[in-house]
Amino acid sequence: MPQLDDMDDMDDLTSMSKVTDLDQDRGLLLSWGCGEFGQHGHGGSGENVSSEGALVDHGDSLVRSHRVKHISCGSSHTAVVTGQDEVLTWGNGNSGQLGCGDKATHTSPQRLRLGPHDSQVAGVACGSRHTVVWLENGRAYSCGNNFYVQLGYDFRVKNYKENQIMKQHLKDELSGKEGPVEVLPHFLRPIMHRKVVQVSCGKKFTLFLFESGQVAGCGANNFGQLGNGTRAEMVSPKPLDNPENVIRIAAGSCHSLAVTATGELYAWGMGRACGSRRDDLLTPQRKTTRRSNVVGVAGGSGHSLALTGELCIYLVKKIP
Repeated sequence: MPQLDDMDDMDDLTSMSKVTDLDQDRGLLLSWGCGEFGQHGHGGSGENVSSEGALVDHGDSLVRSHRVKHISCGSSHTAVVTGQDEVLTWGNGNSGQLGCGDKATHTSPQRLRLGPHDSQVAGVACGSRHTVVWLENGRAYSCGNNFYVQLGYDFRVKNYKENQIMKQHLKDELSGKEGPVEVLPHFLRPIMHRKVVQVSCGKKFTLFLFESGQVAGCGANNFGQLGNGTRAEMVSPKPLDNPENVIRIAAGSCHSLAVTATGELYAWGMGRACGSRRDDLLTPQRKTTRRSNVVGVAGGSGHSLALTGELCIYLVKKIP
């Protein structure tokens, strides 16, 4: 079995995981691929599932009785949002990325525990070993690995770069008491004054899109994937001045992409994933695609995709 550190060094964020899809007509969940940590959701671990047997329908699954409206895959864990606004996670929980209160591996869905909230869940995003959930009211919560400060929480807390958010531990640090440790999602207070409308997680960093059309990021920045002109880690997400009026974002393994309301495409981070032969892009650069009506974007390990309003796909190839 691969070690977790080895998994973090993988070139492809999802190569140890699976492909998950959604039957739009019925809200049924389809999942296939590697199940070493039970991340495919079919119960048990250590087995691969083909696309022919992809329906997630084992008897104790919480997914079975609920329609699913949002899905996301990490390196070895899975997260979905149901029509009842429950966030369900399963797979590898070694860093607390499942947000269910422990660090165990779970082969069946667990409820990610957000605590009391009065807004519907808008979406969920998985990184290599971290998870971010955001609500319709713009609030966001994170859990999982934080060694690269990809969770975006209060750096004033002692040992803030521990591998997981531990809710009771954080309270005890502030009060001087000792108590039980529970691995739970943490409310992102540093950005609570901004409304989050989309989140995308890279391998060891997180991108946020705010209602204002600004993009911000936190976490690893060794390739310039946060777009702030440096290679230094960022603990708290700070909005970029450029690009403006962004409507879509996507995080690749170590690069970032954004689409503006006028259909312009921007990229930054690992150069070879952004079409740059020699240098990483430390700030967002507008990419020329011979089209100005880009409406969607996606990032992989070393390549990128953009979708135009004419339903044409452009590929930025990985440069050797």
